[in-house]
Parts: sequence; structure tokens; C-alpha cells
Amino acid sequence: MQLKRYQERVVREVTAFLEALATHQASANKHASEDAWDDAKAQFDLPGQYRPRKNGLGKDLPTFCIKVPTGGGKTLLATQILLHL
Repeated sequence: MQLKRYQERVVREVTAFLEALATHQASANKHASEDAWDDAKAQFDLPGQYRPRKNGLGKDLPTFCIKVPTGGGKTLLATQILLHL
């Protein structure tokens, strides 16, 4: 199935975040998620700010959400994003 342009953009943005996250995690960065968000935000001029989260052990917990309109293909996008994890 061919993705629409805005869906392709979402996949590119999430992929950039995940790649930056992997780089920061590999260097044992304690704030890998936030720094990865800053990298992706600078690259794509993303709106909003990152809200750091921690897991039950107090370690950095990477999170993100995708926002598209109703009927915009969030389930399809989720399957495409899973290919990059």
C-alpha cells in the first residue's frame, strides 16, 4: 500500500528520532531520549517539546506519539514504524 505524503513524513520523522536515540543510547547518554528528540526537532522543525519519562528503575524511557487526524491511518503508520524498530 502506498503511503500518502504526510504519512511518509511521519515515518521519516519517527525514523530520525529512533536513529538518533540509538546513537545516544550507544554512547551511554543518560538523557538519550531528550537529546534524540532535540536532534529530530532540529532536523524537521517539529512542534512541541519532549517530556522526559523514566521507567520503574528510574532510567530514561523513550516515548513518542504520532498525531494525525481521524482516518489519517494511525494503524497503518504504526505498522510502518514497527519496521524501523
